[in-house]
Amino acid sequence: MKIIVVGAGIGGLSAYLALKKHLASIFDSTTLSITLVEAYPSPSQHTYAVVGNGLGLAPNGLRAIASVTSAAVPYIYSHGYSKGSLMTFRNAKGRTLGKMHFGREERYGYSMCMVPRAVVHEALLKEVDAKDIRWGVRVVGLRDVDEGEGGTVVLYEDGTEETADLVIGADGVRSVVKKSLFRGNFEAQYEYVSPTSAFLKGHSLPTVDLQVSVPSYPCHLCRLPFSSRFMPKA
Repeated sequence: MKIIVVGAGIGGLSAYLALKKHLASIFDSTTLSITLVEAYPSPSQHTYAVVGNGLGLAPNGLRAIASVTSAAVPYIYSHGYSKGSLMTFRNAKGRTLGKMHFGREERYGYSMCMVPRAVVHEALLKEVDAKDIRWGVRVVGLRDVDEGEGGTVVLYEDGTEETADLVIGADGVRSVVKKSLFRGNFEAQYEYVSPTSAFLKGHSLPTVDLQVSVPSYPCHLCRLPFSSRFMPKA
Protein backbone atom coordinates (compact mmCIF):
# COMPACT_ATOMS: atom_id res chain seq x y z
CA MET A 1 0.00 0.00 0.00
CA LYS A 2 1.57 3.26 -1.15
CA ILE A 3 0.11 6.54 0.10
CA ILE A 4 1.24 10.07 -0.79
CA VAL A 5 0.10 13.02 1.33
CA VAL A 6 0.45 16.31 -0.56
CA GLY A 7 1.25 19.08 1.92
CA ALA A 8 3.11 18.88 5.23
CA GLY A 9 1.10 21.44 7.18
CA ILE A 10 -0.92 20.64 10.30
CA GLY A 11 -3.54 18.74 8.26
CA GLY A 12 -1.01 16.73 6.29
CA LEU A 13 1.04 15.78 9.34
CA SER A 14 -2.12 14.76 11.21
CA ALA A 15 -3.25 12.58 8.31
CA TYR A 16 0.19 10.94 8.14
CA LEU A 17 0.27 10.18 11.89
CA ALA A 18 -3.31 8.86 11.91
CA LEU A 19 -2.67 6.56 8.94
CA LYS A 20 0.64 5.40 10.39
CA LYS A 21 -1.06 4.49 13.67
CA HIS A 22 -4.21 2.81 12.40
CA LEU A 23 -2.79 1.00 9.38
CA ALA A 24 0.06 -0.56 11.34
CA SER A 25 -2.24 -3.39 12.42
CA ILE A 26 -3.21 -4.13 8.80
CA PHE A 27 0.07 -3.73 6.90
CA ASP A 28 3.62 -4.42 7.99
CA SER A 29 6.49 -2.00 7.38
CA THR A 30 7.51 -3.78 4.18
CA THR A 31 4.12 -3.40 2.50
CA LEU A 32 3.07 0.07 3.77
CA SER A 33 4.60 3.31 2.50
CA ILE A 34 3.31 6.75 3.57
CA THR A 35 5.15 9.78 2.18
CA LEU A 36 4.61 13.50 2.70
CA VAL A 37 5.60 15.86 -0.12
CA GLU A 38 5.95 19.57 0.65
CA ALA A 39 6.74 22.45 -1.71
CA TYR A 40 8.63 24.48 0.90
CA PRO A 41 12.34 23.61 0.89
CA SER A 42 12.79 23.04 4.64
CA PRO A 43 10.82 22.86 7.90
CA SER A 44 12.41 26.08 9.16
CA GLN A 45 11.08 28.00 6.15
CA HIS A 46 7.66 26.37 6.51
CA THR A 47 6.80 26.24 10.23
CA TYR A 48 7.35 29.82 11.37
CA ALA A 49 7.08 31.52 8.00
CA VAL A 50 3.67 30.37 6.78
CA VAL A 51 1.82 28.42 9.47
CA GLY A 52 0.04 31.54 10.69
CA ASN A 53 -0.57 33.28 13.98
CA GLY A 54 -2.38 31.67 16.90
CA LEU A 55 -5.32 29.48 17.82
CA GLY A 56 -7.24 28.27 20.81
CA LEU A 57 -7.22 24.50 21.15
CA ALA A 58 -10.35 23.34 22.95
CA PRO A 59 -10.34 20.07 24.95
CA ASN A 60 -11.83 18.11 22.04
CA GLY A 61 -9.08 19.43 19.74
CA LEU A 62 -6.35 18.32 22.12
CA ARG A 63 -8.05 14.96 22.50
CA ALA A 64 -8.04 14.58 18.71
CA ILE A 65 -4.31 15.34 18.60
CA ALA A 66 -3.67 12.87 21.43
CA SER A 67 -5.55 10.19 19.49
CA VAL A 68 -2.91 10.26 16.75
CA THR A 69 0.15 11.15 18.86
CA SER A 70 -0.03 11.58 22.61
CA ALA A 71 3.55 12.90 22.71
CA ALA A 72 2.50 16.12 20.96
CA VAL A 73 0.14 17.27 23.73
CA PRO A 74 2.76 17.94 26.48
CA TYR A 75 4.85 19.85 23.95
CA ILE A 76 1.87 22.04 23.03
CA TYR A 77 1.01 22.73 26.68
CA SER A 78 4.61 23.65 27.49
CA HIS A 79 4.66 26.27 24.71
CA GLY A 80 1.19 27.74 25.23
CA TYR A 81 -1.09 29.23 27.86
CA SER A 82 -3.56 26.90 29.56
CA LYS A 83 -3.95 28.36 33.07
CA GLY A 84 -7.66 28.68 33.61
CA SER A 85 -10.93 28.16 31.74
CA LEU A 86 -12.22 31.75 31.75
CA MET A 87 -11.31 34.44 29.20
CA THR A 88 -12.16 38.09 29.86
CA PHE A 89 -12.52 40.50 26.94
CA ARG A 90 -11.72 44.16 27.70
CA ASN A 91 -11.59 47.31 25.60
CA ALA A 92 -8.66 49.73 25.32
CA LYS A 93 -9.70 51.46 28.58
CA GLY A 94 -9.86 48.26 30.57
CA ARG A 95 -13.64 48.01 30.72
CA THR A 96 -15.01 44.48 30.63
CA LEU A 97 -16.77 43.65 27.36
CA GLY A 98 -17.66 40.10 28.24
CA LYS A 99 -16.46 36.77 29.57
CA MET A 100 -16.30 33.36 27.97
CA HIS A 101 -15.95 30.00 29.72
CA PHE A 102 -13.99 27.23 28.07
CA GLY A 103 -13.81 23.54 28.89
CA ARG A 104 -12.32 22.68 32.27
CA GLU A 105 -9.70 19.96 32.61
CA GLU A 106 -11.58 18.50 35.58
CA ARG A 107 -14.54 17.78 33.32
CA TYR A 108 -13.02 17.06 29.92
CA GLY A 109 -9.56 15.71 30.71
CA TYR A 110 -7.85 18.53 28.81
CA SER A 111 -7.83 22.28 29.38
CA MET A 112 -8.19 25.03 26.79
CA CYS A 113 -4.79 26.05 25.40
CA MET A 114 -3.87 29.27 23.60
CA VAL A 115 -0.88 28.55 21.40
CA PRO A 116 0.87 29.69 18.20
CA ARG A 117 -0.10 27.58 15.21
CA ALA A 118 3.59 27.04 14.53
CA VAL A 119 3.93 25.21 17.87
CA VAL A 120 1.18 22.75 16.91
CA HIS A 121 2.93 22.15 13.58
CA GLU A 122 6.26 21.69 15.32
CA ALA A 123 4.78 19.26 17.86
CA LEU A 124 3.35 17.06 15.09
CA LEU A 125 6.47 17.32 12.94
CA LYS A 126 8.62 15.97 15.78
CA GLU A 127 6.65 12.71 15.63
CA VAL A 128 7.11 12.16 11.89
CA ASP A 129 9.93 9.98 10.59
CA ALA A 130 12.27 12.37 8.75
CA LYS A 131 12.76 9.91 5.88
CA ASP A 132 9.02 10.04 5.14
CA ILE A 133 9.02 13.77 4.23
CA ARG A 134 10.36 15.13 0.96
CA TRP A 135 10.90 18.90 1.18
CA GLY A 136 11.12 21.18 -1.84
CA VAL A 137 8.90 18.94 -3.97
CA ARG A 138 6.06 20.74 -5.74
CA VAL A 139 3.04 18.86 -7.10
CA VAL A 140 1.54 20.38 -10.26
CA GLY A 141 -1.22 17.91 -11.02
CA LEU A 142 -2.72 14.44 -10.81
CA ARG A 143 -4.07 11.99 -13.36
CA ASP A 144 -5.52 8.51 -13.45
CA VAL A 145 -3.21 5.69 -14.36
CA ASP A 146 -3.59 3.91 -17.67
CA GLU A 147 -6.81 1.96 -18.12
CA GLY A 148 -6.82 -1.38 -16.34
CA GLU A 149 -4.31 -0.34 -13.67
CA GLY A 150 -5.33 0.98 -10.26
CA GLY A 151 -4.00 4.09 -8.58
CA THR A 152 -3.26 7.75 -9.25
CA VAL A 153 -0.26 9.39 -10.90
CA VAL A 154 1.25 12.41 -9.11
CA LEU A 155 2.88 14.93 -11.46
CA TYR A 156 5.82 16.96 -10.12
CA GLU A 157 7.18 20.33 -11.20
CA ASP A 158 10.49 18.82 -12.35
CA GLY A 159 8.67 16.64 -14.87
CA THR A 160 8.83 13.38 -12.94
CA GLU A 161 5.82 11.23 -12.07
CA GLU A 162 4.97 8.84 -9.26
CA THR A 163 2.11 6.36 -8.88
CA ALA A 164 0.33 5.79 -5.57
CA ASP A 165 -2.60 3.67 -4.41
CA LEU A 166 -3.99 6.64 -2.47
CA VAL A 167 -3.30 10.39 -2.69
CA ILE A 168 -4.45 12.73 0.08
CA GLY A 169 -4.68 16.45 -0.62
CA ALA A 170 -3.62 18.57 2.37
CA ASP A 171 -2.15 21.38 0.27
CA GLY A 172 -4.22 24.32 1.46
CA VAL A 173 -6.82 26.66 0.07
CA ARG A 174 -5.20 26.72 -3.40
CA SER A 175 -5.01 22.94 -3.49
CA VAL A 176 -3.58 21.42 -6.64
CA VAL A 177 -5.13 18.11 -5.63
CA LYS A 178 -8.60 19.68 -5.47
CA LYS A 179 -8.12 21.40 -8.83
CA SER A 180 -7.16 18.11 -10.43
CA LEU A 181 -10.05 16.26 -8.80
CA PHE A 182 -12.71 18.80 -9.83
CA ARG A 183 -11.03 19.86 -13.10
CA GLY A 184 -10.48 23.44 -11.95
CA ASN A 185 -14.04 24.01 -10.71
CA PHE A 186 -15.00 25.27 -7.24
CA GLU A 187 -12.23 27.81 -6.81
CA ALA A 188 -11.81 29.23 -3.30
CA GLN A 189 -13.49 32.61 -2.82
CA TYR A 190 -12.62 35.28 -0.29
CA GLU A 191 -15.55 35.89 2.09
CA TYR A 192 -14.31 39.12 3.70
CA VAL A 193 -13.41 37.61 7.06
CA SER A 194 -10.24 39.05 8.59
CA PRO A 195 -9.62 37.88 12.19
CA THR A 196 -7.03 39.86 14.14
CA SER A 197 -4.88 38.28 16.82
CA ALA A 198 -1.42 38.54 18.34
CA PHE A 199 0.73 36.91 21.01
CA LEU A 200 2.26 39.14 23.67
CA LYS A 201 4.64 38.34 26.50
CA GLY A 202 2.77 39.31 29.67
CA HIS A 203 5.87 40.64 31.41
CA SER A 204 6.69 42.89 28.46
CA LEU A 205 3.50 44.94 28.70
CA PRO A 206 3.73 48.37 30.38
CA THR A 207 1.92 49.09 33.62
CA VAL A 208 -1.05 51.46 33.53
CA ASP A 209 -2.86 53.75 35.96
CA LEU A 210 -5.23 51.02 37.11
CA GLN A 211 -5.24 48.84 40.20
CA VAL A 212 -3.84 45.92 38.26
CA SER A 213 -0.62 44.04 37.86
CA VAL A 214 0.85 42.46 34.75
CA PRO A 215 0.54 38.66 34.89
CA SER A 216 3.67 36.72 34.06
CA TYR A 217 2.05 34.40 31.52
CA PRO A 218 4.37 32.69 29.03
CA CYS A 219 2.14 34.10 26.29
CA HIS A 220 -1.30 35.60 25.87
CA LEU A 221 -3.54 35.50 22.84
CA CYS A 222 -5.12 38.88 22.22
CA ARG A 223 -8.18 39.04 20.00
CA LEU A 224 -10.16 42.25 19.43
CA PRO A 225 -9.12 45.52 21.14
CA PHE A 226 -8.14 44.19 24.57
CA SER A 227 -4.92 43.31 26.35
CA SER A 228 -3.76 41.18 29.27
CA ARG A 229 -2.39 44.30 30.95
CA PHE A 230 -5.96 45.12 32.00
CA MET A 231 -6.56 41.81 33.71
CA PRO A 232 -7.13 42.03 37.47
CA LYS A 233 -4.71 40.79 40.08
CA ALA A 234 -4.73 37.06 40.70
